Amino acid sequence: MRVLIIGCGYVGKALAKHFLSHGHFVTVTTRHQENVESLRSCSSQVLLFDGKDYTDLQNVLPTQDLVLLTLAADSPDQYQNTYLKTAQSILSIAAHTPCSPMLIYTSSTSVYKENQGGVALEDSSLEETRPLASILVETEKTLQKLSQYGWKACIFRLSEIYGPGRSILDRIKNLEGKKLPGDGNKYTNMIHLDDIVGASNFVFQNGLKGIFNLSDDDHFLRKEWYDQIAETYSLKKVEWDETLATHHGGNKKVSNQKIKEAGYIFKCPHRQIKIP
Repeated sequence: MRVLIIGCGYVGKALAKHFLSHGHFVTVTTRHQENVESLRSCSSQVLLFDGKDYTDLQNVLPTQDLVLLTLAADSPDQYQNTYLKTAQSILSIAAHTPCSPMLIYTSSTSVYKENQGGVALEDSSLEETRPLASILVETEKTLQKLSQYGWKACIFRLSEIYGPGRSILDRIKNLEGKKLPGDGNKYTNMIHLDDIVGASNFVFQNGLKGIFNLSDDDHFLRKEWYDQIAETYSLKKVEWDETLATHHGGNKKVSNQKIKEAGYIFKCPHRQIKIP
């Protein structure tokens, strides 16, 4: 089987290692020349791709069985190029190329509108007024159009990602005694890297399409949770300042019921605080 991973960062590398270890031919892309050498160890082939000039993509896409779109913009002003332009390039290729692989796109739960701590389901209202969120929404809509060319498109809306190299405990240690914006009274939604890989394999093996939230079962209030971890590990508590603008999005509890009902069993349904 041939697998193409467009955007090979934290999530993309984990997916590449998984599929490569199962004997598949894995092609990965990166925007940065300096990353090419390090990506050779987790892939069969590395391509440079910036989302604008899609000649290489046009050549490699027709031979793929699975396309994984795991993009991450370097900065807010790169959202348009990184997400939407790439999706539009893929749609353009699909319209003129007789191929119909499955595509999995890792979107974000930041696409949901503020709902005052309510539950966010896959059919909940989307945020189309904030510039960055609106680009992500438009990217999803663009990729959903692939179905008219025979593609199966599956969109994962990911909560905050953690896992090896991004442990929760290390994050709290780095915040020890610091002042954060807001009051901390918003729900946390997180997903372990292992479940992004596991769910990707699950939907591919079962030929699923559509939109699925990927979030664990826990929805702790951020302040209470941070305080609890600080007490458990004898750390200084984080301070909160409501006069500062918070960088965390709307207050919501992201539901994972839909993918559970499809048959996926979470590897990490509850938060793993300490990770090697």
